[in-house]
Amino acid sequence: MVFYQGPIPIGDESYVEREAVGNVSSELLSQRWVLLLGPRQHGKTTALIRIKRAISDAGVSCVYIDLQQQPPVDSYSGFVNWFSRRIAEQLGTTFEHSEGLDDLQTAVNQILPTGTSRIVVLVDEASNISRDDWRNSFFGQLRGLSSARAFAADTDASKRLTFLFAGTFRPETLIDAANSPFNVCEKIETIDLTIDEVRGLAATTLGEVQGVQDAADAIFAAVGGQPYLVQRLLGKAIGSENMLTAISQALDELKSGQTDHIANLFSRYLAESKLAELVSRLAADGQLANSPADPDYSFLCTGGIAKRNGTQIVFRNSIYEEVARTSPQFGNNNAAVGRAPVFPLPPTSFSKVNDVQLREIAVSAQQGAVASYNGGSNRLALAGYGCSIEAILIDYLSGKTEQERRTAGQHTGCNLNQWENYGDAASLRLVNLVKIANRLLGSNAQVPDALRDWRNLIHPSVATQNYMSDEALDPEVRVAAASHEIFLRDLPSGP
Repeated sequence: MVFYQGPIPIGDESYVEREAVGNVSSELLSQRWVLLLGPRQHGKTTALIRIKRAISDAGVSCVYIDLQQQPPVDSYSGFVNWFSRRIAEQLGTTFEHSEGLDDLQTAVNQILPTGTSRIVVLVDEASNISRDDWRNSFFGQLRGLSSARAFAADTDASKRLTFLFAGTFRPETLIDAANSPFNVCEKIETIDLTIDEVRGLAATTLGEVQGVQDAADAIFAAVGGQPYLVQRLLGKAIGSENMLTAISQALDELKSGQTDHIANLFSRYLAESKLAELVSRLAADGQLANSPADPDYSFLCTGGIAKRNGTQIVFRNSIYEEVARTSPQFGNNNAAVGRAPVFPLPPTSFSKVNDVQLREIAVSAQQGAVASYNGGSNRLALAGYGCSIEAILIDYLSGKTEQERRTAGQHTGCNLNQWENYGDAASLRLVNLVKIANRLLGSNAQVPDALRDWRNLIHPSVATQNYMSDEALDPEVRVAAASHEIFLRDLPSGP
């Protein structure tokens, strides 16, 4: 059996022993705080389950808290109460809710068992505190707990507690460095499976049958040792008449961007223009010289899309590289590559759009465009991209003066019709919005002919006058997606 929807249970034969489990356990038993970083779906929670068992087997109490499971609370005190209660429940001690309790050290001192016994606290998804002020308070108080170890009594929580923080995040940017507990942690990163581990896992999963090693090698050639993808592809091969064919079909599904894993991974990098630019450079050049002091370079690896190869950063596996090189959102609008993957953007990607209503329109239209494209409708995808680009540019150009719009329009040869005027940005057609915005932003986005009046794409009586089949519009979607990313990237921050 394979597990790619949740952690692998203790004792399951499909688990591959990982060196990180022993290393992390040793650090924690030596009372050293640990920062465990790695991509999503890379086996961190599976490792934490085994770390918890190793700590408990050594006679030390160990509790596990997943910050993704926190309930809705309306105050930082509510969060501290929830966190403290979770520790108390696992230690078997009493906890009393207190409305004014907002100091973590005070809270945990109240719930620890009497004596000087040590306790290890495993905090999974450690970045999952949405409010900046709560996150700063929480981690700042944990840093204070660590600093107090040097002079605290043996019975104090600061002397008895050892923390591990696990997740997929940039510790340098999550919280101010001077107030961060991550600076006092031993940093350990998860690693991919080796080819021998993939072959062994394939033999365990598929059995000692003909072709099992070829199947393992095909999987490793495509996805490397990414644990989730290895397990997923092995799952597709189980019981198939031809394992290589089943694996090939599963890889095609991945490359199309229709699986959550690929979509979530690439959307994470598209959400920030600097990260998207780095991935674009990586796709164009095949490698990047590592810049260890820059957290964005580190997150290429921590986030999962890339890995370190000596002094260079390269794609983690060939399927990520292929997706990046063919996606128009990373700068490729070459029609020769065939159907290219596109991905939805989180609302935070549209933070430069100032008008709340136009922002909502842009977000929903782009997400609708991606859903339509992945569902096989190029026509609706183009309409969605046209709507989103138009909302973005109306917002941007509404912040310019009429004279600025007029001057840019005259320089770029805008031909206004009877309903357009430079005094109202919302009156301008998309083709003129793009020309004016390109001039003012220094962008180079292009509008395919089919997108110039995107409404006509879905107006049946008009669309049939200059008819193009839905299938033939695929290249236009690629150009539209690339233009959309260019404008989001080039928009200035602030009003």
